[in-house]
Amino acid sequence: PAPLVSSTMAAAYFHFVEGESFWNVMSMWFGGDALGLIMLVPPLLTVRLKAIRDMFSRDQYLESVALIGVMLLLVLLNYLRKDYPIAFLFFPVVLLMTFKRGFAGGSVGLLIVAIYMIVPVLYGDASSTLRVHSLRAQMNIVQIFIAVIGFSVVLVGAALEERRRLEQWLASAMARAENS
Repeated sequence: PAPLVSSTMAAAYFHFVEGESFWNVMSMWFGGDALGLIMLVPPLLTVRLKAIRDMFSRDQYLESVALIGVMLLLVLLNYLRKDYPIAFLFFPVVLLMTFKRGFAGGSVGLLIVAIYMIVPVLYGDASSTLRVHSLRAQMNIVQIFIAVIGFSVVLVGAALEERRRLEQWLASAMARAENS
């Protein structure tokens, strides 16, 4: 409902003030707004500040920094080799970060990917595979790519959390059985 309301208001404004096509503005605004929400809301609703702090606790610090380093190295490689379509490698690295650090790790990886993918498009320095499209299409492609990774982070993170919960339940059930 929020993207629908905001796109209707924006379309009405641009139609009556600027003379733009109501439906064209509404569809563009709705698409961008909805994709933006899809990219941001799942990670924001699933990540807890404590989980981010735990990622950098004494026993997990080195591995967390190494995972982020791998992601940043991949960003650098992707930046230096814009003519090669290697952005697909972001997906497995973000999933690895999710497996290793749960929602928090996946969200940190997703944030790095989102910043890297969106900023060059906004400054007209997108990879060669995106440059053939209009700015609107480039943003839609990038947002959909990030949204798919975000949904994957949420699904994998939820599965891992459920597994941890079931392991704890099983351990307590085994302890109760041994005691009885």
